[in-house]
Amino acid sequence: DKNAGYEYFHGTVLDEPVKPLMWPKLYYGLMSSTDKVYLNPVQIYELDYKDVFSALQAKPVIIDKCNISNIIEDSNTIIPIPKTIELFDIELNGKTLTINLSDDIENVYGDMEKNYQMMIDSILYSYTSFKSIDNVQILIDGEKTNDFYGYDLSSPIKANKYINLEK
Repeated sequence: DKNAGYEYFHGTVLDEPVKPLMWPKLYYGLMSSTDKVYLNPVQIYELDYKDVFSALQAKPVIIDKCNISNIIEDSNTIIPIPKTIELFDIELNGKTLTINLSDDIENVYGDMEKNYQMMIDSILYSYTSFKSIDNVQILIDGEKTNDFYGYDLSSPIKANKYINLEK
């Protein structure tokens, strides 16, 4: 391929043709050589939407089930959901998924706003990669919030058509 070894995106080198991933996907953080965090889609095969949260926390049983250990062990990969955050409840109602998370989510990254945004985007894009889910309602300790690091979580949120948009 004429593009092999070609730098094409923030220091990432293209070694082989890029092919679109099929459904569903998990989205992990990827630290680029320019110190920006992007979502990195990873195709998964045998994972129920109820296991996505654990997969985004890189829990060992899920890692083995998804065969994603090589991705999460990469030094540029950022696990989007710290293990201190608990998933209290998950419910699919029509095409809206509601997840209820512990209030640890509010301060787990300190003042690193970009990490909170990566975490919410990772949750949103991972769940909506399932054909049965169009949007996600995120509750914090059972409550809706209208300002979570730039996100309005007072109603279900829908993923943008494209990921990693530059703001």
